[in-house]
Amino acid sequence: MAQATPDNHRYYRILLVEGEPRWAVLVRTKLFGEGRLSFGLELEWADDVEEALRRLSSEKVDAVLLDYTVMSGECFVLLERLRAISSTLPVVVASSDDNPKIEEELMRRGVSDYFVKGNAEAKPLAAALRFAIERHLGRSDSGMTD
Repeated sequence: MAQATPDNHRYYRILLVEGEPRWAVLVRTKLFGEGRLSFGLELEWADDVEEALRRLSSEKVDAVLLDYTVMSGECFVLLERLRAISSTLPVVVASSDDNPKIEEELMRRGVSDYFVKGNAEAKPLAAALRFAIERHLGRSDSGMTD
């Protein structure tokens, strides 16, 4: 589902589900600086769960970057609702809590990767998103990545 820029470079659309505007701006700034595209990614932002689910039902995105606390701790409920829309959509979760039990449970439920917000640097975060998407495309397209 990768899109192409006018100069034919591929990029992936990421839906950031984040209820805290300051962190959404920080992620956008870290990944994109002043531009719209960086690291082969385009970032869209939903500030609550209902908006995210509406957008996922009507728009094409390649992955979700989800704040663990966006639903007052009901991240697992949101994951189930996301899976009802797309059972294979890559999801990367960011949390302010460095809790191995949470990380283990998220990974058990099919999350592609987990980051602690304070440790989420641009290059590793972008690489995790791209890797999750490309791994997904490799599985669902019999090894083809576009």
